[in-house]
Amino acid sequence: MICEKHNFNYEPKKFSIAGTSYEIGCPLCEEERRKIQDKITKEEQQEAKVELKKIENEKKLQAQNIEKEYFNATLDNYITKTESQASALRAFKSLVNDDDVQKIILLGDNGVGKTHLGSAAVKILDGVIMTAYEISLFIRDGVAKGEEKKRLDIVSSYPLLVVDEWFRTKMSDAERNWHSYIFDKRHVRGLKTVLMGNGHFRRDCLSGGCAKCLETTLDNDSISRFIQRGIILSVVGPDQRRENWKQEK
Repeated sequence: MICEKHNFNYEPKKFSIAGTSYEIGCPLCEEERRKIQDKITKEEQQEAKVELKKIENEKKLQAQNIEKEYFNATLDNYITKTESQASALRAFKSLVNDDDVQKIILLGDNGVGKTHLGSAAVKILDGVIMTAYEISLFIRDGVAKGEEKKRLDIVSSYPLLVVDEWFRTKMSDAERNWHSYIFDKRHVRGLKTVLMGNGHFRRDCLSGGCAKCLETTLDNDSISRFIQRGIILSVVGPDQRRENWKQEK
């Protein structure tokens, strides 16, 4: 037989399996089909590996309590439009790169990128981000199960703990004690801690003192621990969520 594609003379081979006849045609055509099939198989395997890596990465992010909105958050893609945002970015770069900086308190309004920075740092330092409410809920569940001390030690042991939405809950005395214990343990263990929320310093309070003042919600011992080897700052800027919404509209 002559293969018209390759202008190649070949002898077809016939064989039978379970009563069904098969014929192998041009060996050059067969080789081309095999290479194409191998290529497709390798591409499928590579695609499967990429998809599996993506799934595993998302599972890790979920275990770190990072919301889907911030899966792609990095320090490099944090948008700075004000000097205070640039200062916040420098502070977080120091936190992840410099052992001399172990703590940050970051105050500011909605949409200035606090959770973006916190989530990015958590990914770098293999930590966890939790709201103050989530921490209290976790400890309270431990109290009901007789595991209060165990739960406190778990939260006190992450390489990096980012406490978000600090001002969103009215804390009971027990909750204040839990958080004070956590901040103290992390301080003496040299573990990195970030506290963030939509609040302000008392010196900037229009009322001269309110529930949104940092000094109202955090005891003096904890503030002292954050000051040591820490950075405390307030960030201002446009609400990026509103900006994105306007662009979408």
